[in-house]
Amino acid sequence: MLIKHLNKLQKKHALPIGIFSKLPKLLLITINNDCNLRCAHCDWLKGQFANTDNYLETYEWEIFLDNFSKKSGLGEKILVISGKEPLVDEKSRQKLVQVIGTARKDGFMAGFITNGTRFDMLVNEHPEFQADFIDISIEGTRKINDLQRGQGCWEKAMTGALLAQEMAPTVFISTTLTAINIKNIPEHLKAMSNRGFKNFVFHSLIPGEPVENGLKTQDSNILNFLEKVGQIQKKIVSSQMILDFYPESFDDFPEIIRTIQSFKPRFFVDKYIVAELDANFYIRFINTPQTLTTSLLFSPEGHLVDPFEIRDQSYLKENMPVHVRNFESWPKENPYQQKIIELIENIPEVCFNQDCFKFCLGQNKFCPLTRKKGG
Repeated sequence: MLIKHLNKLQKKHALPIGIFSKLPKLLLITINNDCNLRCAHCDWLKGQFANTDNYLETYEWEIFLDNFSKKSGLGEKILVISGKEPLVDEKSRQKLVQVIGTARKDGFMAGFITNGTRFDMLVNEHPEFQADFIDISIEGTRKINDLQRGQGCWEKAMTGALLAQEMAPTVFISTTLTAINIKNIPEHLKAMSNRGFKNFVFHSLIPGEPVENGLKTQDSNILNFLEKVGQIQKKIVSSQMILDFYPESFDDFPEIIRTIQSFKPRFFVDKYIVAELDANFYIRFINTPQTLTTSLLFSPEGHLVDPFEIRDQSYLKENMPVHVRNFESWPKENPYQQKIIELIENIPEVCFNQDCFKFCLGQNKFCPLTRKKGG
């Protein structure tokens, strides 16, 4: 019944949010709730996240991946491990190495996201470890990065990034755009490309508690950023740049979309709607319904959660019905179906006929369209 209801909603509103009837093959595993940094722009609850004693054991993650691989069948399967920080301590590093090793044997493309400051410890403890990709967060040149992440972090992260080039064929340098670093990005890109890095991912900052409001970028700064970075990207041989745009990040998302459309990009769907501004220069438009259609997100304890639950840890206070340990009783369909329906049914009516709708799906609660119409 849920599948039929979702298909009716999808057809009625021309929703570009993937296939409901299939189990997503992108797994996002948060393996811990601890981090050695307290970054200014981080949207995790600073100092308030709980370290529980019931983290899923390594062998349980491995059993789950084996079973998931068999149930999901052939085709691309991707595993991304994060944490607060997956390399924060020896136990987390050991778990990461074993889980990624198992995933790769099971046919997953597997990698992880890290702040890079303890990468040398990973290399010393597991010198033979290999991943398919590694994402390292660096927020700009030395001074700018350390303003956001803490004194001395740039040096440690840069050491980690250089070591990562020997551990994975693809290394992404990931940067969150803030009022502190957005004008520094061109210099940052040039410096990183001179060190051999070719893959860059940028994220628009989602402001809110506890992120400091002074870090929010103006919409005009983002548009200037697009133009300047596009020019630089053309000069970096074989480079790839991806901008992850979250509708909630913008004061006037409809205007952002109108401006991007004026660039006459090529649009296509690859899990999310993507705008190709130039060769190897992309914008991904990320909203919650599409995220739930394309990926499965797990807490350190093994619960299936959504982005809101993992962010505020509300799943620790609720009875979460879907868990890694009961995977054998899962349906073959997407277990987020009910949540997707709720999100779709709460889309403001004013959104459906707007040019920006398919990029946002009504998820920007601060949009001037919905404010004016009372949606």
